[in-house]
Formats: sequence, C-alpha cells, structure tokens
Amino acid sequence: MWFNTRQFERLSRRSVRAVMTGQELAAASSAVVQRRVAIGAAALASPSSAALREATRMTTEKLPALAMSGLPALRVGVEMAEATVAFAASELAAFAAGVGRLPSCKTPGGLVALQARLSAEFAGRLARHGLILAGLAQSAGIAALKPLHAAARANALRLTR
Repeated sequence: MWFNTRQFERLSRRSVRAVMTGQELAAASSAVVQRRVAIGAAALASPSSAALREATRMTTEKLPALAMSGLPALRVGVEMAEATVAFAASELAAFAAGVGRLPSCKTPGGLVALQARLSAEFAGRLARHGLILAGLAQSAGIAALKPLHAAARANALRLTR
C-alpha cells in the first residue's frame, strides 16, 4: 500500500499530545507572567533584594531551557537531510529502473500504462517520504517544547507558593 495508515494515525496522536503540551506551556507561562508583573510592580514601589533576585532569575533560568530546546532542531535537521538524500538516491534508482522498462512497451498504450504505473509508484514513495519528514519535524517540535514546558511549569509552581 502506498499510504501507511498506522504511521499517519501515530502522527495524528502525537500531534494531539503536542497541542496539549503547548496549551499547558501557554497556561504556565501566563501564570508566571502574571506573578512576575505583580512582583515587578511591587519592586517599583519598594525595591527589595527578593525582587532583584527574581528579576535576575527571569533571565538566567530561560537560557538553559532555550539552549536545550534548540538541540532537537539541530539533530532533526541532520536526520531530515539524511532522509532526503536517501530519498533522492532511491528515486534515481527508481528512475533508472523505469527507463529500463521502456523497451518492453510495444504500443503507445503500453507506454501510457507504464507511465501511469511509474507515476503512481512515485506518488506513493513521495507520500511516504512526506510522512517521514512530518514525523521528524513533529518529534523536533515536541522535544523542543519539553525543556520550555518543564521550566514554565516549575516557575509557575514556585511563584504560586
């Protein structure tokens, strides 16, 4: 079969989980921003060492999470390039095989049938390659969200105490 439904279903389930993680990240970030605005307003009215520590923490705690979220994009970029090179190489082989089948066409109808068959086979391979790339991109997005999500949730918990 040219279209792998299990792979598509797995991609769909992972998409739902990624959306839910993104929603949790947005909610936790909102709680952190609200609390920090209140801390900032209080610091303007009465500067304290606690407010200064929190202002410093706002910047320093984001750096590790941002660094960790960028690594999956680099890793997956390499994997996507490798998958695309492999796809291009396999397409060159498929092209050569298709050209090799041309002499077997004895009539114009046979040539049209071969062209239709080769086109359908290419469409299947292209759809599979698209699903592979989509899965890789999705895994990069999910992995990139994890450190940001963890940092935002930890901040939200810490700031609500």
